[in-house]
Amino acid sequence: MKKSLAFLALSMLIFLVLFTACGITTASEQTAVPNKASADAAFAATSTATQVPSATPTLEPTPFPHGHTLINADNVDRVEKLAEVGVGNIMQVGWAADGSQFYVITSSGVFSFDAENYELLESKINPEWFDAVLLIPQSGQLITANSEVIHIRDIQSWEKVFDFTPGGDITLSPDGGILAVHTEEGRVVCWNIVSGDKLSDTEVDYGDFVFNSVTPDGKTLVLITAAKTITLVDAEDGSKIGELESTAQFNSAPDLSPNGQYLAATAGRDILVWDLTSQEMVYQITTPEPEYPEYNAVRFSSDGKIMASANEFGSIEYWDAENGSKLNGGSEYDWKMQTGFNSYDISDMAFSPDSQYLVALFAGGEIKVYDADEYIEKASINSLRNAYNTVEISSNGDTLVTGFAYTNVFQIRDMQSGEVLAMLDQRPDDYPYLYAFLGADYKILPDGETLLSTSMAGINTFSLPEGELLSQAKEMSFESAIALSPDGKNLFLVNSQPVSITVWDVDAQEIITTIPVNTEYAITDMAISPDGTLLAAGTTHFVYVWNTANWSLAATISEAGSYSDFLGVYSTVNKVQFSPDGTSLITCDDLDVLQSWSTSNWSLQATYEKDFIFMDYTDAYDIAMAFSPDSSLLAVAVQHVIEILDASTLEVLTRVSESAYNVNDIAFTPDGKELITGQWGRIVYWGIP
Repeated sequence: MKKSLAFLALSMLIFLVLFTACGITTASEQTAVPNKASADAAFAATSTATQVPSATPTLEPTPFPHGHTLINADNVDRVEKLAEVGVGNIMQVGWAADGSQFYVITSSGVFSFDAENYELLESKINPEWFDAVLLIPQSGQLITANSEVIHIRDIQSWEKVFDFTPGGDITLSPDGGILAVHTEEGRVVCWNIVSGDKLSDTEVDYGDFVFNSVTPDGKTLVLITAAKTITLVDAEDGSKIGELESTAQFNSAPDLSPNGQYLAATAGRDILVWDLTSQEMVYQITTPEPEYPEYNAVRFSSDGKIMASANEFGSIEYWDAENGSKLNGGSEYDWKMQTGFNSYDISDMAFSPDSQYLVALFAGGEIKVYDADEYIEKASINSLRNAYNTVEISSNGDTLVTGFAYTNVFQIRDMQSGEVLAMLDQRPDDYPYLYAFLGADYKILPDGETLLSTSMAGINTFSLPEGELLSQAKEMSFESAIALSPDGKNLFLVNSQPVSITVWDVDAQEIITTIPVNTEYAITDMAISPDGTLLAAGTTHFVYVWNTANWSLAATISEAGSYSDFLGVYSTVNKVQFSPDGTSLITCDDLDVLQSWSTSNWSLQATYEKDFIFMDYTDAYDIAMAFSPDSSLLAVAVQHVIEILDASTLEVLTRVSESAYNVNDIAFTPDGKELITGQWGRIVYWGIP
């Protein structure tokens, strides 16, 4: 769904201002640190990057298949998936029952790693759409769920063991024996995972609640029914057993001890532990200092002797589960040192079955493995969590550059092998903790050897494929859309106050001119005609076209956006693109209606309205589109559906795929033999084998 990048960026900047103003320091009332020597060893190990082994879990087919036939109107029905690279959007990490390997579960499938050397052992691509996933380490099974159905699979053979309906939000008991499902109708259904028998089906009416846990015996449901209340419910009849109150809002789902007796939850800067038998609080770990970051996760070890907590700045602390005394971690030096691009905000943690290792999944995409006894980082696996947002292919077809959604991170890949050649991190120096919502964009220059990038960090150029920084202009940063002239000499950037377009000389790194735009609305996208003579810009329901020779206005297309009877207004034009032969201009509005305009007289030639996805007029979906090199075909993608159209009539010739994963961007290779999509953390190659 569309999001306001401007709002997200503003929110993050406000956070950064507050972050800087606070002068954050750390302190805690927990003073017992029985393993100081181990703490020092942990700090030394994590501060030396060369001592940490790493692996990059990417699916690299060998040999890498490619299309060998030009895609045209006569053979588009033969286009199929050739290959894909990348692990997808990381959803969970977990361990095998014997602790010999751990699993990284993503939107693509399941990737297993050796627990000793952290090498990728095997990958299984998931063919289904699912909203949630859970690993059952005790049985080596995997649960995938959506609102309609739940599948239990053997993680090794990938065969289905059970199907449960209806689907919904799922939670697994600590012993892996009971699965509880919170359905859309407000019922809670408990299943025995081993036998597949339904244990209970209860209508629970406590208003809006987030279903979180079920005790190992399947008799008690643990529900967060209010911001500061946990309700205990009898799983058989739905009656309320009791309530657990907190003085602060809960930050995350609570965690049950392996025997089901104790419940731990994070609330603000506190960790609360209750005895479910007596429904009394056993102890409370308090860090009252307002500067200390809040906790966002807590997990019991597999043997129930240790608790691990994570705060919002990426620090892990270890606690004695019996009395709440601190074992290690959490000092000022600790969390400040660990915080960084890949260590910002721990989103999930998991102990190995023998409690020896702790795996932490960081929001930046990095997976870290710790020795839970010595508190030492053992390995760092740089898995890429963020979705691929855009794809760009060099003119010679040798290099593929991909960007990640809402981030300033780019990958440079070899087109033939899919191998990652370089990783570029473009965070501004002034904001070392900001890893997202920067809205970076980039273009490959016509020489095929230079990557030009714009972001809050300025305008940068990099060599391809090495990724070496060539030049940097920090005084210039873009605000929304950018465009590059065909010869690569001029870069066009948008200013919002007042609305105007700045023309930047790439070689001289200076401003050539500024074009005023007579509108109060933001410019959403720009495009340059193939011969470089025309510049088109989209806004509300207007498209403006200028002659680049003298920057005079060549045309104003006043009805490029479609009219909504429901809203009573014209929609915003969010994409403009010239055909490679320069004879037509394609516009796309935020209701995903495509229109083709003749560049000779700017008359409307054809219209395409998607009919394969239900449209909510208040929340449309981004469309991705790309011309074939000969201008005869137009590939479009909305959400997870890819279609190839006749570029002149905008009639659908074929539907390539109905994959479960949204397509963020799409592009033809320069030879017209392959179609490449970026979708949810992986790159997919399409063509005729």
